[in-house]
Amino acid sequence: MKFEIVIEGEPRAISKLRQKLESILPTTENGLGLANESDKKARVVLVETRESLPFKLLKISRIISKLKKNRLLRTDFDLRVRNLAYSEPTVENHLLKKPFKPIPSITIQIWDPSLPPNTDEETIKIYPLHSFGTGKHPTTRLCLMYLDDMTQNPSIGWSVKGRDVLDFGCGTGLLAIAAVKMGAKKAVGVEIDPQSAQTAMKNVELNGLSKKILIKEGSWEVVKGKYDLILANLVTAALLRAGKHIPHFVEDNGNVVISGFSFNQQEEIEESFRKWGLVATDRSTLEGWSAMLLVKT
Repeated sequence: MKFEIVIEGEPRAISKLRQKLESILPTTENGLGLANESDKKARVVLVETRESLPFKLLKISRIISKLKKNRLLRTDFDLRVRNLAYSEPTVENHLLKKPFKPIPSITIQIWDPSLPPNTDEETIKIYPLHSFGTGKHPTTRLCLMYLDDMTQNPSIGWSVKGRDVLDFGCGTGLLAIAAVKMGAKKAVGVEIDPQSAQTAMKNVELNGLSKKILIKEGSWEVVKGKYDLILANLVTAALLRAGKHIPHFVEDNGNVVISGFSFNQQEEIEESFRKWGLVATDRSTLEGWSAMLLVKT
C-alpha cells in the first residue's frame, strides 16, 4: 500500500525545504511544482510505502523544525497524507497531462492555463487540486459508466436527460458536470471539505455550467428538495453514514448510483441500502472496486 505526502507553501520556503529534503527525495514522484496558479503556492510530493511513511514524516518534521529554529522559514507549510488506494494521481502527475476518455462519450482534459480553449462539448475540463475525481480512479469510472448507460441504454434505468441530479460528496464536481453534459436539466454538488468545494466551483466555471450546476459546502443539512438521481462515490464508512439519508432526498422510483467500496464489501453494502428502502437493480465491478444502481421502492 502506498501513501502520498504533499507539502505546500510559499515557493521560496518550499525551495529551501526541498534543498534540505534532497536526501529523501529519490522517492519523490513530482518534486517541486506549482500548486495553485492564483496564490502562487508550490509543493513537494513524495510517494511512500506504509513501512517508510513514519520515518519520512518524522524526518520532514525535524527538518521543518530546524529550519524554523534557525529562522530560515517565516511561513508555515500545509502537509497532507493520502492513502493512494482511495486516491488518484496529483495534478502534476504525467498520467494526467494528456486528454483521456474514461468512457467513450466523455473526454477529460486536466486544466492548464497554457492550454488553448476547448470548444468540444463532450470534453470536461477538470482542475483536481485538493479534490477527488479526475476520472482515472475505477470508482469514478464506474459512476460515469452508469451515467452513460442510463443515457445511451435507458433499459438499465431511465435517461439522465431532463433530470435533476444530486452529486453528494462531489469532490471536483466531475460527476455533476458529466451528468449535465449528458443532458441533465440541472445538478447540485455537495461537498463537506471547503477546499474541495472551491475546486468544484472552479471546475463548474471552467466548463461554462454555472447556470446549471450549483455547488454547496456542507453535508445533508444543505440539501433541499428531492432529486431524480443521486450520485454518491464515497469511501465505505462515509457511504454507510450517508446511505440512511439518501431515501429522504430521492424521488419515488428515482435512481441512486453508489460507488467507493470493494467487490468484497458488495453484499454488506447492498443489504444496508435494502434496509433503507433502496434496492439494487444492477451491479458493476472494475479493478476490484464495485458500484451499484439502486431504485427507491
